[in-house]
Amino acid sequence: MYQNLIFKDMNKIKLAVTIIGGGMFLFLLYSFVVHHYWGLGYPYDTFLCSQIDSFMDFYNVNDFVATLHPYAPDMDVSYPPFALILAYPFSWFFDYSKHVSLAVRDHILPILSYLLLFGYFSYFLLRQIHGAIKGNGRRTDWVYTLILFFTYPVFFLFDRGNYIMLTFIFLFLFAHYESIHSRKSLWFLAMAIAMKIYPILFVFFFLVKKRYKDVCRIALITAGLSLAPMLAFKGNFFSNIEKFLTCLFSFSKGHVNEIQNMSWNSSLSGLIKIPAMLSNNGAVPYDVKVPYVVLVLVLLLVVLFLLKKEERLDRQIMWLTSLSILVMPVSYDYNLIYLYIPFLMLLKARDSWDKDDWFSFLVICLLLIPKSYGILFHDWIWNVSIQSFINPLLLLLLILHSFYKRVCGYAKTSTTKPQANGIETNMGCSER
Repeated sequence: MYQNLIFKDMNKIKLAVTIIGGGMFLFLLYSFVVHHYWGLGYPYDTFLCSQIDSFMDFYNVNDFVATLHPYAPDMDVSYPPFALILAYPFSWFFDYSKHVSLAVRDHILPILSYLLLFGYFSYFLLRQIHGAIKGNGRRTDWVYTLILFFTYPVFFLFDRGNYIMLTFIFLFLFAHYESIHSRKSLWFLAMAIAMKIYPILFVFFFLVKKRYKDVCRIALITAGLSLAPMLAFKGNFFSNIEKFLTCLFSFSKGHVNEIQNMSWNSSLSGLIKIPAMLSNNGAVPYDVKVPYVVLVLVLLLVVLFLLKKEERLDRQIMWLTSLSILVMPVSYDYNLIYLYIPFLMLLKARDSWDKDDWFSFLVICLLLIPKSYGILFHDWIWNVSIQSFINPLLLLLLILHSFYKRVCGYAKTSTTKPQANGIETNMGCSER
């Protein structure tokens, strides 16, 4: 029995290694040909942002909080206070008050501070990957671990330097502790919400289960984590809150330039805007807010239905993760790092998979590789590739495929009638 389980796990690991390793190598080969034989440079030969802006998410946030006055009247900072207070120690490595943040990349100490953050994130993720696949021999385990680590969202996250690294760790620990220490998991979810707001969608996990006390606990912890840093910031407490909320809602509307909004974007809005942009030179000539909101509400109802019908935590985490990436109006591709959570939960599973699991696993693997093979629009450092349309479709598949299978399953159950000879006839959808 144990040998059969090991064999099934090896199939999972080899499938992931083949798709991810092959996908990364294929884009590397494509980039080489584009650059050396076709003579094309940025943005055609990379899936990353321009070197002009490398690591600037990290340094800009440090710059915002360096003086402990991020919500000053002349500042437009949409980062939550909890994220800023965690970034504050990293601002000690450079005098941001005397230099523009771009100059930081010429100094060794701030570079080391960034490597400290990314190094911890890498250690955490490598450890989780290795723990999920170990058992194939020490050398093979580490080869597979490195292949599964060097993926598109990891490279993109390293290039941007976004503090989502910490949000990922908090959300991962929430999923880890949910089934073994639920009280501890609430703290990690609250920290993720206080860090990046959109993990608040995971509260639906508790609402569906009627765990209303836990929802109240999450709300109180999140409020405490969000308000406490305000006491440390300069300026009026209530004015800081007002300024933060104003900037937050302003940022959620996106940029005026739609090419900026859709660059390296996995939002549901890409499925609406990109077709319009193709026929209007990169512009969206009409308001898409209403269809976007309608689609988000429909998708939310679908996920709520799935959460009610499913008990497996890995699937619930997968649907909520996909939803949180899709519903952000501007959802940069470093958010795909969250998919490592259901990905590793599936890898760790020792029970046999059904077809749904294999399908979901395959789609997640495809989401972890670059697909920037065609640039649709390019404006300075910003560029929109076919990936910004493909990734939202794949994320939708993770949700809608599960919904379809369950609806068909219920239709089959409700329309199956026993025949006289004892044989059942399926009058609903095709079998699972």
